[in-house]
Amino acid sequence: MDKIIDELKKNSQIIKFNSYNVFFSYIEKTLNNYIDKYVNSEIFGIYDIYIIFIIETHEKIKVIIKSANSDIDINKLKKYYKIDMLSHNMISFESSIKSPDILLKEILNNIDNICIPKIRAQDIMSSPVRTVLSEEPIEKIYKLMIQTGHSGFPIIEKNELIGIVTKKDVEKAINHGLEKEPIKKIMSKKIISVSPETSIEKIREIMAENGIGRILVLNKENLLIGIITRSDLIKGKFFHKSPAKIIIDYTNTLHKKNILKKMLEIIEPKYLNLLRLLGIYGAELNFPVYVVGGFVRDLLLGKKNYDIDIVIEGDGLKYAKYVSKNLRTTFVEHKEFHTGSLFFKDGFRIDIATARVEYYEKPADLPKVEISTIKKDLYRRDFSINAMAIKLNPEEFGVLFDFFGCQNDLENGIIRILYNLSFIEDPTRILRAIRFERRFNFKIEERTLELMKEAINNNYIEKVTGMRLREELEKILSEKNVIDSIIEMGELSIFDHLFWHPKYKKEKVERFKKILKFKKWFENKCNIKNKKIKDFHIFLYSYLACENGEAAIYATERYGLPKKFINNLNRLNIIIEKFKTLPFKWKNSDFYNILGDIDDELKIVISGFLTSKEMEEKYIKYLKAISNLELKITGKDIIKKGISGKKVGEILEYIKIKKLDGEIQDEKEFLERLVISNE
Repeated sequence: MDKIIDELKKNSQIIKFNSYNVFFSYIEKTLNNYIDKYVNSEIFGIYDIYIIFIIETHEKIKVIIKSANSDIDINKLKKYYKIDMLSHNMISFESSIKSPDILLKEILNNIDNICIPKIRAQDIMSSPVRTVLSEEPIEKIYKLMIQTGHSGFPIIEKNELIGIVTKKDVEKAINHGLEKEPIKKIMSKKIISVSPETSIEKIREIMAENGIGRILVLNKENLLIGIITRSDLIKGKFFHKSPAKIIIDYTNTLHKKNILKKMLEIIEPKYLNLLRLLGIYGAELNFPVYVVGGFVRDLLLGKKNYDIDIVIEGDGLKYAKYVSKNLRTTFVEHKEFHTGSLFFKDGFRIDIATARVEYYEKPADLPKVEISTIKKDLYRRDFSINAMAIKLNPEEFGVLFDFFGCQNDLENGIIRILYNLSFIEDPTRILRAIRFERRFNFKIEERTLELMKEAINNNYIEKVTGMRLREELEKILSEKNVIDSIIEMGELSIFDHLFWHPKYKKEKVERFKKILKFKKWFENKCNIKNKKIKDFHIFLYSYLACENGEAAIYATERYGLPKKFINNLNRLNIIIEKFKTLPFKWKNSDFYNILGDIDDELKIVISGFLTSKEMEEKYIKYLKAISNLELKITGKDIIKKGISGKKVGEILEYIKIKKLDGEIQDEKEFLERLVISNE
């Protein structure tokens, strides 16, 4: 069969006929009854095809035609040919015309005569269009929707079309207390339109591509002359007396793409086999299984990411328990959110969730959860680049589901939210947008940036719990290009909403940049025990240093910092003041007397406040000395000399200081001399 398909593809051409794609090919072989199997699995399955012509030229000219669109009733070709019915939508006949090209031209001409007339936008659109003004309050538009039954309105400003709003957007806005705001604040500026001549097939395709329920009709002068809704599409079909079976519910039209080849290239075999198993277990329970989120995003970018999030259409907890039993993993259940996690013996983790839709009763609140479909589950996600899924069930393993044009955003490097209230419902997405923008070197889409700024300026960041903000901040601080992210956050005034008092200043960024550079040196040369350096603490010490005490108290309480944070910050401020008067002749012991046994984070942050090259060199010399300092004597050695009490500690400290300054080499010998001199 593969050889036949290969030959058909080799001899094929795709022809645009009216608004249909036609697959045409020929083969010098009798296909008999296998043609239906060939075209279903290998041609309709690969191309966006409406009609297939295959000409057998083995002994005599035989034409086989199959249609995937009921607008084209190929049975009516009996008017021109003596046809044999092979199935309800496939026929064959013989012809005396031996040239495939001439025969194709004749058949297309005859099909053109039997086609149902093409339905255009102007045939089904509603006109005139009810519009609303941009400054009208949201609550008024909602009342208008209730009165008229409309589920969406175009928005007009100064006689120009500037956007569109849906009932869903309006209801969400009212739930968040925005009913007095002008409608333009929540409208979508992405205006998707067609011309009056656009075919109904093209309209259906555009709606499916963009996941929308209405489309505007603009004339050559770019004036709004009509609107087409899902109902108009269906009515248009009935009006033209097409059989009911051809009505296509565009909401079920999925944008699928097989990316198995990409998966084989990027994913290591052991993880690929695991994904196959997860799909098989779903098939055994009759649940559709998808891998979603960052795994899919990074795969399409050609990057490895084994942070695996699974979504189930069905009972996610039942599925997770079934998988856990089969794979012998530990299962941790989160019943409230219909989610759970599988933990393997080597520490590997898989998160499993039921496809769900989340809604927020209050801005920045934790979401309530309802069971839903994969499409709605993806729509609730933060950005389009994270809103794709790959199906894992055996029959569709490796098929990418992209309902919202997400792959286009990924290819074009765009960070885009999926709905206007996204930042209001979850303001942590503001920080996430910046993190993804810098990580991937993408650009935040213009409308998304506008909505970010509105959410920031309207103080929605303040509504988020400190721990959720801290989590996002820590993620930003762990990125390679953290300085660019901090600069952008500063320019958007985000820091002014994260902290109580200190205003963002460029010199704070320059200082932190210097500190990060020093941190790399410190970890290499001085962190001999490889202790985990807390980046979040380093940033806060740097940002809040030399500010008033209220700023430190606010940050400590909001972000769950340890009690000693304020003490450390106060100590840092004292050290900074002392360093301003530190003479260049000071020794290592002078640094030691000021710093004492401070945390590593403070040692690193101090580097940002050194005011000269000479001071930096002396400080580095001290840190090397204190890191490598080892005494060959202990308190026991001193006690053996007949010394006791506080004197033991004082002598030990004295010897330590002398060795730091390089004044002694042999501590035991020095101790002997010290004891003798005190006798």
